[in-house]
Amino acid sequence: MVMLGRLKPHFVFAYEEYCVVVIRMRDTRAFLNLEGWTYSTENRNGLQHKSRPEVGQLNDDWRKWRTLVGEFGLAPAADRGMKNGPQGDMFGDGWDDI
Repeated sequence: MVMLGRLKPHFVFAYEEYCVVVIRMRDTRAFLNLEGWTYSTENRNGLQHKSRPEVGQLNDDWRKWRTLVGEFGLAPAADRGMKNGPQGDMFGDGWDDI
């Protein structure tokens, strides 16, 4: 991140959250691969197959991760957007000359 020029001192907490989410996703995925992604239960409606609650947590963590990837420019489209520099003035109304 430092070599890419995207880790400034005031971004350290956001980057810490990125690292936490990556580790949590790795651990949750390993647990699900070991224990299974679904479980079965039988009730008055018969046998039902359901996703484990950890699957929902993994999906939520993935959304957080995806947002942070975009913020740090770690996806191809986000990286291209960061290389273009700041957006120019849309109106060119002459106020910049004052």
